[in-house]
Amino acid sequence: METIVLHELEFQKIIPEAIILESIQKLGNTIRKEYYNLNPIVLVVLNGAFIFGAELIKHLDFPMELDFVRYRSYKGLESGGEIIKSMALPSNLSQRHILLVEDIVDTGLTLSALKKDIELQKPASLKIATLIFKPLALKYSEKPDFSAIETSNPFIVGFGLDYKHLGRNLRSIYQLKD
Repeated sequence: METIVLHELEFQKIIPEAIILESIQKLGNTIRKEYYNLNPIVLVVLNGAFIFGAELIKHLDFPMELDFVRYRSYKGLESGGEIIKSMALPSNLSQRHILLVEDIVDTGLTLSALKKDIELQKPASLKIATLIFKPLALKYSEKPDFSAIETSNPFIVGFGLDYKHLGRNLRSIYQLKD
C-alpha cells in the first residue's frame, strides 16, 4: 500500500519495511559492540517501541535483561505537553547499564521525563536508542545516543507509531499527506 487512511487522515508511505529492517540491523550491530560484556537492562517504552524493541533485540546476541515501561505524551497529532505514566519503571536499575528503547524522539518531552526518573535510581550508565529521531522538532536537550532513522518533522505512523491507536501494525512508515 502506498497510501492508507487512519480515521479521517490520509498517509503516504515514505520508508519501506526493508529500509527500516536494514537500519535496525546496523543499529543493533553498533549497540552490540558497546554493550557486549555489560549485561544491560534493555528497557522498552510501550506502546510505540514494542515492535522496534522486538526487532532490535534480535541483533543483540549477549546476556541482557528485558523490561518495559509505559510513558506517553501524545494526543492525536501533537505532544500534549503532559507525561502520562501508566506503567512504572522497574526498581532494579541501580548500578546497572540501561539501554532505553524509544520509538521516536521528536520534542524530547517523554525522553526527558524518563531520563530524569531513571537517573534517580543511579544506574551505572544510561543510553537511549530510538527508531526515529526528528532533530528539527527537539525542544529539550536530551538526544538519543543511537538512532536508526533521522527524518524531518512530518507526522508519521507505522512500525509501532500510531495515530489515535491505529497504524502501529503497519510494516512500513507513512507520513501525513498535505
